[in-house]
Amino acid sequence: TLTFVQTTTFPDRPTETWYEAGTIPGKLRIDVTPLDSMNAFMFLGDSTIVFQGGKRVAAQQDRNLLMTLGFDVYGQAPEITIGQLRAQSIDLGKVHEDTWRGTKVWVVGAEKGDTTSSQFWVEQERLLFVRLIEPHKSRKDPQAPPMLLDITFEDYQQLAKAWVAPRCVIKANGKDVQREEY
Repeated sequence: TLTFVQTTTFPDRPTETWYEAGTIPGKLRIDVTPLDSMNAFMFLGDSTIVFQGGKRVAAQQDRNLLMTLGFDVYGQAPEITIGQLRAQSIDLGKVHEDTWRGTKVWVVGAEKGDTTSSQFWVEQERLLFVRLIEPHKSRKDPQAPPMLLDITFEDYQQLAKAWVAPRCVIKANGKDVQREEY
């Protein structure tokens, strides 16, 4: 289990504080301040559930690959992780070496030079997840070109026997859309 307070900044709206509690594998609850607003969202396995004012307003099948790659991989059988990654269209047969911010990494899911296919990057030395690239089709307009998410876990620090990245940066089509500081 892991609990933490997160400062979440956006380029186009006020900063928010999120209280998060997770259980590995597959469960994360996020309460958004002010807490008496009862606004929250939950990631449970392959589903996302949204609450506003304490009422469930949305639920959809939507696996959070950041949880799978950053946390769950350490607490579930490899076959489960493999199945989850394949279900999200990551081609596990494609692996190459690259460098990320001066560190050698394994890139899984894409050929060298491919920066638009679903893929994840892992530090070679510590085997820590550092980057996810994921095209997302619009639910509102399936004909629209996919939005390309590029998400990084940064500045890993050791916490007890585990490693935690206290910063997450999310970009959509090359533009910052969200920064998280834990």
